[in-house]
Amino acid sequence: MLDKTSEQWKKIPLWVRVALCLVTQRRDAVRLELVTACLAGLLLIFVHSTLWGAMALIGAFVCAGAIKWVDNADLWDQRGP
Repeated sequence: MLDKTSEQWKKIPLWVRVALCLVTQRRDAVRLELVTACLAGLLLIFVHSTLWGAMALIGAFVCAGAIKWVDNADLWDQRGP
């Protein structure tokens, strides 16, 4: 669980805070990444304009990078909700 009121959260880079603004737990962040990647795949397959699919795919990569950044910084609280 991320403590978004702590001083550590304020020191995190902006792109990580934006990518994880809707989640507090790691499993929810991973779900967000998977949903975004699936959405990107569906958009790339079924929509003729690849712009939206590419944007969703970039969003999935940013989310994955943010999760890895928080993992490396060891900021996930293991106590749970």
